[in-house]
Amino acid sequence: MAALNVEQGRAVKGYDVVAYFTDGQPVKGSPRFSVRWRGATWQFASAGHRAAFRHMPDRYAPRYGGYCAFAASQGRIVDIDPRRWKTEDGHLYLNANRLAHFLWLRDPAGHIRKGDAFWRTVPQREL
Repeated sequence: MAALNVEQGRAVKGYDVVAYFTDGQPVKGSPRFSVRWRGATWQFASAGHRAAFRHMPDRYAPRYGGYCAFAASQGRIVDIDPRRWKTEDGHLYLNANRLAHFLWLRDPAGHIRKGDAFWRTVPQREL
């Protein structure tokens, strides 16, 4: 299981990962609609979003354990700002800040290739 970025027990700082795909924007989740997966609590804005995640969590979970995608492409692990994001080829990528997001957008395919290679070297741990 991949290392997962968890803050106070919550994945993606409490944001609804399904909303990035369905609403096209970051939306804060609610403890009312939450589920435990991979040692973290994932929060959603609705019961429908929670059900979608339960059905296919790997489809919605962000790449690189929810850490900054641009930083991963540079061989580093850095926290994220859930408001800096991009979906690419059906996957969610989060970034640390505006600059990381801007740089990510300049070459998503190249950054994904480098990030994937780096992420394979990150020690996996059970949460």
